[in-house]
Amino acid sequence: MSQKNRRGLATAYEVVTERADDGKMRSRARFVCQGPGCEKIYDHTIRSGEPLNSMAMVNKMRAEGWAAHHINVRDTYCPQCLALAKAMNNDTNSELKKLEMKMSAQPAAPQPDTAPQKETVVALTPMTADQRVKMRHLLEGHFDEGIGCYTDGWSDQTIAENVGVARVHVEKMREAAYGPIRITEQQKALFGEMKQMAERIENNEKKIRQLFDQLAALDTANVEQKAALNALMEKAKAA
Repeated sequence: MSQKNRRGLATAYEVVTERADDGKMRSRARFVCQGPGCEKIYDHTIRSGEPLNSMAMVNKMRAEGWAAHHINVRDTYCPQCLALAKAMNNDTNSELKKLEMKMSAQPAAPQPDTAPQKETVVALTPMTADQRVKMRHLLEGHFDEGIGCYTDGWSDQTIAENVGVARVHVEKMREAAYGPIRITEQQKALFGEMKQMAERIENNEKKIRQLFDQLAALDTANVEQKAALNALMEKAKAA
């Protein structure tokens, strides 16, 4: 969801104010990667008295390999997630893309000694109202438009088979009503594994910090016990 700036205009970033190491409060325009399972952030320092230039921030991010938009927060991707999204968009099995390419292709010019051949055009069978309702119901239940991915093993093809229509009908409705496929279920699972691994690393680091704290406490106790021992030894000598 887009944020709003002081003038009430939608923005793709959030203004975050935090205390810096020097104790002073600092404000940053924070962009957050929208890749599934990714929480990378890109901060722009906001200098006092300077107006925010959204396009300048976006251009700087793009120069460093990010995808960003000054208003649409869904268009914010770090370089790694952007590479995955671009790879996923090369869906060579899409029946809709095949149809679009066929419709946009220019007919070849006939050879001088050969008669032009007629192209066979297969008309799509129109969907019934019941099929449209069923298709929309299945898309709502099995397509996550937030990340652009089917869930539970569903796909355009399985919905087409379930409804009893051509796959291109499903692709058209999904593209128009719910958006494109931006990530495959396999990539979604990979993002999940990456997130779990990051959580395990964070937990291990927390345990290491706890062990260091325990070691410091033991060291302090050891110093105190040595001091007490020395005091007893001095007392014994004086007795």
